[in-house]
Amino acid sequence: MNSAAPHAFEPSTKYWPSRKDTQAENGKLRDGEPAQWGSQRDEERRILMATVIELFTSFHGRISRKSWWLATVTLSSLGIAGVVLLDPARFSFDPSGVPPPNWAVTIWSLLLVFPMTAIMVKRLNDRDWPNWLGYAYGLIIAVVVIALRFGFRSAPDMSTGEWIAFLIYSLLGWFVVINNGFLRGTRGPNRYGPDPLQST
Repeated sequence: MNSAAPHAFEPSTKYWPSRKDTQAENGKLRDGEPAQWGSQRDEERRILMATVIELFTSFHGRISRKSWWLATVTLSSLGIAGVVLLDPARFSFDPSGVPPPNWAVTIWSLLLVFPMTAIMVKRLNDRDWPNWLGYAYGLIIAVVVIALRFGFRSAPDMSTGEWIAFLIYSLLGWFVVINNGFLRGTRGPNRYGPDPLQST
């Protein structure tokens, strides 16, 4: 084989070293050929894990609509799973109304507010909105979670003030879905970083 020619991966024992060979080589190349395909996959997994962690914990940079949808579906699924496991009584369909969430669900929901705020801030960054709006959104979600624990109702017997709060919260939800899920971010770099659609 011409060593100058680019190597095309072939899944054979010749180019796929054993664990012993890999450990012995310690990251070096053998005969000009890649010796650690497993290490490459491990590195890809580490990069993927770092990307996921950054998506849910970092408040810097920008994310695309696709990333926002994937993160939102993930967090929503975790929220529903938490309710099912920690407070199954909320799915009892009691005609007298849904009981307030217990403390376990409240704490779980508050923990999810952090990654929800992180993706909100980065999505607003992509739209070139002031990022303090994302933090305000996280604060509103936290207040709603606590209010539900202490008796804020979403049943027909809500007071006028509760109906107004419910309407405002619903409008905020629609704004979040439309702005974050359907509207393109700033084309090219903006004050928060490069365009995520151009850097992929």
